[in-house]
Amino acid sequence: MILRERLDGGTLKGGVLLSRIRWIGDFGVPGGFGGLRPRLSPATAAVLYGPILPISSYPFRALVETDRAIAGALGVDERLVAARLGRYSAWLNLTTSFKHYRGQGPHDLFAAAARMHRQYQDFGKEEYTRTGESSCRMSLLDNRCYSKTYCWSAAGYFEQAAKLNGGLDPVVTETECVCSGDIGCRFEIAWQPGEHAFVRDERILMALKPAS
Repeated sequence: MILRERLDGGTLKGGVLLSRIRWIGDFGVPGGFGGLRPRLSPATAAVLYGPILPISSYPFRALVETDRAIAGALGVDERLVAARLGRYSAWLNLTTSFKHYRGQGPHDLFAAAARMHRQYQDFGKEEYTRTGESSCRMSLLDNRCYSKTYCWSAAGYFEQAAKLNGGLDPVVTETECVCSGDIGCRFEIAWQPGEHAFVRDERILMALKPAS
């Protein structure tokens, strides 16, 4: 199946791009951060190598191209790398600048994420549906730009977000995707109940490092 994508028409806050730069700093890529430049369009390179502020908005295309450039530099499957970047973004943001969104468990976090969606990107909407005591559905709808790379990253983000909020052994499955012709992207998220959220420490950081 040929997957559709539309990379232009939307923006995201700089915190997401900054998480990619931080990931490179923590784990490294062949050629270093500067080595990504030949893999980027001139427009994305201008964004990535310029000043990036967490509260400023940047093109959706820049995020997708950056994720693909990292995967290409590593020589690792794009789906695996995008998921790892999503997990790292969740860990970095939800244990630091956005830790106030952590509630009493995964349900609290995902419900809050849906309410705050438009504060972090200017396209689409996010819907949270509770499907069980330890499961929910996150739906990304009405998106004017989309990419499977972004969906893989989102799945990783949801997985790590559940862990950070006390969910054990989370499983995330994308059951519908705009890139495949569906009306929205829907993620089924399930976990085992846990008592304690993860904390930011070196063990978790190293656990997120790609295998190759």
